Amino acid sequence: MSEKQNRRGTEASKVLGILMGQQSGDVLVFSDNGSIEPNAQGYYLDRDGDVWEKESQGWRLILQRGVAVDPVSLWDWNEGCVRDYAPFMPVVMN
Repeated sequence: MSEKQNRRGTEASKVLGILMGQQSGDVLVFSDNGSIEPNAQGYYLDRDGDVWEKESQGWRLILQRGVAVDPVSLWDWNEGCVRDYAPFMPVVMN
């Protein structure tokens, strides 16, 4: 496993920990930005609560339904259908 993939696994675990720390009944509040692609790189929650990482090259689906998924594949905002899962809310990691 490459160092970058190992780093992603560690970061995905941190994000999952943040999400698991939420209490049942907590409400995720999304800004109503429609399908506008966020500018900043980083981690985002989509409308389904899945975690994506935005990089300069594209988007990576990190966690889907709380399960780590393919951290290598890149998705495009338009052709890769990432925008279909908007709006996105940034995830702040401590």
